[in-house]
Amino acid sequence: MQKGSTVANWSMPFGGFALGRERRRFQEAERILVPVRGTSADQSAISLAGEIARQSKGTLYVVYIMEVPRTLPLQASPERELEEAEAILTSMEELCEKQKIKVETELLQA
Repeated sequence: MQKGSTVANWSMPFGGFALGRERRRFQEAERILVPVRGTSADQSAISLAGEIARQSKGTLYVVYIMEVPRTLPLQASPERELEEAEAILTSMEELCEKQKIKVETELLQA
C-alpha cells in the first residue's frame, strides 16, 4: 500500500455498505435472478437483492426450480410439491410488493 493511500474502493456489499466501484456496479443491475427453495434464507436474499434492484430501478426475477425425478417425464409434477412451490413464489411476490420492488416469478421444472 502506498503512503497516504486510502481504502476508498473497499466494499462490504452483504453488510449493506458499498463504496467506490462496487456501488456503481450495483447501480447498473437491471435484472437480478434470485432462486428460492422455501428456506429462511429466501427472505434475506430477496431483501438484499431487492435493495440493489430498488437503487438501480431494476427488476427481481424470482425462480423456484422443481426437480422432477429422471424416471418421470418433465411434465409430471407431484401436486403437493407444485402447490408448495406456487405458495413460496406467491409469498416472495407479496414480500417484494410490500417493499415496492419490481418482481417477476417463475416456476421451472428440471
